[in-house]
Amino acid sequence: MASRPKAPRRPVQQRAVLRRESILDATARVLDRVGYDGLTTNSVALEARTAVGSVYQYFRSREALLDGLLERHGRRLGEAIEAAIAVGDPDPLAVADRVVDAFARVWREEPGYRAAWSAKSVSGLLDRTGAAWGYAFTARIGDLLGSFAPAWPAARRLIVARTAVHLVSGILLAAIASPRRVERAMEGEAKLALRAYLGVSLAS
Repeated sequence: MASRPKAPRRPVQQRAVLRRESILDATARVLDRVGYDGLTTNSVALEARTAVGSVYQYFRSREALLDGLLERHGRRLGEAIEAAIAVGDPDPLAVADRVVDAFARVWREEPGYRAAWSAKSVSGLLDRTGAAWGYAFTARIGDLLGSFAPAWPAARRLIVARTAVHLVSGILLAAIASPRRVERAMEGEAKLALRAYLGVSLAS
């Protein structure tokens, strides 16, 4: 019977962690330069200045490379949102402004982000990733709403949180597909939309 192919390993030693991160860095650079259609394990190996076999130790395909990069994007986006929540004016609308800024900054500046979310040929992966992020961020914003509106039942908090998350992410997804001047204007509109929605919701 044929042996089952080995699954790509998850790094446990610091050197292996750094090697995996360098491969993801290279993936982001290749994506920014040529898009997903031009992404290959060979191009990533060349960009990372490593053997293609080293890439396959961690990522068995170009879709796995994209999946790994999206995982890192999600982690960094979560960290940026936590920092935005923790620092500054505790007023809920001020917090909302900072969270939108954090979303926009990561989406605008994180290497490989635009190209990753423009990879239409892997829409299934993007749909799954978007759903997972939506669930995680909804839960976090729902917890935050508990401190702003402690009388709300949990179901109400989650509905408002889910609406807020998809309101902002929907506007920003449209923004990053727009010319830069329009993109920055739409970021401001995302703040206004979220402020208006939360202002009415918290007052009701």
